[in-house]
Parts: sequence; C-alpha cells; structure tokens
Amino acid sequence: MKLSINVILLLIVISCTQKEITEEGYLQIEDSKVHYKVSGTGSPVLLLHGGDLNLSAWDRQISDLNQQNFKTIRYSELGHGKTQKGKVDLKGTEIINHFVNEKCNGQKVTIIGLSWGGVLATDYALKYPDKVDKIILVSPGINGWDWFANPKTRKKYEILQKAYQENDSLKVGELSYKYWIVGPKREESEIDLKTRTKLKEMISYNINNHWGESRSSLDSINSIDRLNEIEIPTLIISGDKDSDDILEISNLYKSNIKNAKRVILKDVGHSLNMEKPKEFNKIIVQFLKE
Repeated sequence: MKLSINVILLLIVISCTQKEITEEGYLQIEDSKVHYKVSGTGSPVLLLHGGDLNLSAWDRQISDLNQQNFKTIRYSELGHGKTQKGKVDLKGTEIINHFVNEKCNGQKVTIIGLSWGGVLATDYALKYPDKVDKIILVSPGINGWDWFANPKTRKKYEILQKAYQENDSLKVGELSYKYWIVGPKREESEIDLKTRTKLKEMISYNINNHWGESRSSLDSINSIDRLNEIEIPTLIISGDKDSDDILEISNLYKSNIKNAKRVILKDVGHSLNMEKPKEFNKIIVQFLKE
C-alpha cells in the first residue's frame, strides 16, 4: 500500500518530535555506565526503582506524567537492568546528583522513590535540599532502620542470606519475589497476571545478568534520626498489603517530616505503582501540581 505525501510528511514530523523529547543512553560515572531514559518536557521528575527491579518498573507512569508537562528521568541502579557496573564504588546520592546536574537544566527536581529508591530519595533530600522541589516516597525503606528487630523479618532474611551463601540464584529470585512482590498478607493470585509476570521478568533478568553485583552504597548518615530536618513537601504512599516493616517506616516518615502527607492504597502490596497505575498516577499528579 502506497502512502500519500501528506501522510509521509506527518510521520516524519511525529518521528522528529519524538526524537526531540525522548532520550535513551548510558551515563558514564567513574567506570560504570548507568542506563537511563528521558521522556517529555517540563518540570523534571526523577524516578528511582526498587531493589531487584529496573527502570521499566515506571513504564505505566511515564505517559501520564509527560502529558501533564513533566519531564521524566529514570535509570537502572547498579547491578540492575542494562546498567554496566564498574569496579569503583558509587554512592546512590552521587549517581542521583549526576543525573540532576546533567538532565535537569538547573531546575529543582521532584524525586519519586520506590522502596530502595525511597531510601536514596530521602538521603538525597537531606544532602541536597536546595536541589529538590518535592519527594514522593512509595513503599519506602529508610537509612538506619533495623530490619532484624522484628523476629519474623529476621527469620525471612536468614533464609534469604543462606540462599546467597549457597550461590542458589534460583532460590534467591523466588524468595525475593515471595517476600517483596507477593508479601505476607495475600496470595500471588491476588496480583494481576500481567503485572506479576513483568515483575518476575525483571527479577529474573537481574539474577541472570548481575549475580554477585552490589547496588550503590549508602551515605554514612542516619536518615532515620534526621527526618525532622526535611522541609520539602513530601508524600508517602503505602499499600495496605505490604509488610509490617514497610508500613512502620511509612508511619515514621509521616510522623517526623513537617507537613508530610500519606496515602494508603487498598488491596495492593509493595509495587503498588505497577499494581494500580491509574489510581497511583492520579495521586502523584495531583501532588505534583499543588
């Protein structure tokens, strides 16, 4: 079928426009090459994924954010996705700062962090408050939390640690999925098939391609004792089916950050942005536009 000259010109215009607002590549930091994607134009929003996932964990947020005039920047952590980890140790806040300096055109950034990404978002906000406009913490952890204070949590991670020590990558993947994606308060069947399939694929990819690689390191600060220093507008989003530890951490953020807001979504677990993207997107867009 032949295309008319008008249709061909339209396709060329669309293609050129997409190239102008979409960027994918690798950011060289020391000897690591960090895989990233940038989409849209407008106020910058940096999205940090959780452990065992990669930048595609945010696929269902990008279009809605771009349509609301937000430029989205996301990358895969060291030891995750297509990122190529070097030998030089990198701090998570250092990686964030490279992206803020190089991709935000001098504008303040909003950081959305899921789980491990929430840990890094908080540390960065404490370290560089003048560079951050808002933070959205999704099922967040926190630097300084004692994960082994709860006997049930300690038992789970003893089992996970044993699998690591035995070099049983298959078991590690299964346990990570069971502990973090499904969680302790529901059955796997309660998660949408498409969503859980994508989550399994991300975990499997990381296990197969980055076994033995560590993620970025944390700054030597105890963020848990400094939350009252944060004056940046903060939103905490939790799923009611998440683990008790994560829900306790979310309460800690809400209680100690001035004027922080918290939303609890029903019938979702740790990766709630993927489980209920429409509801999640509506919440974050409203907060970003306040």
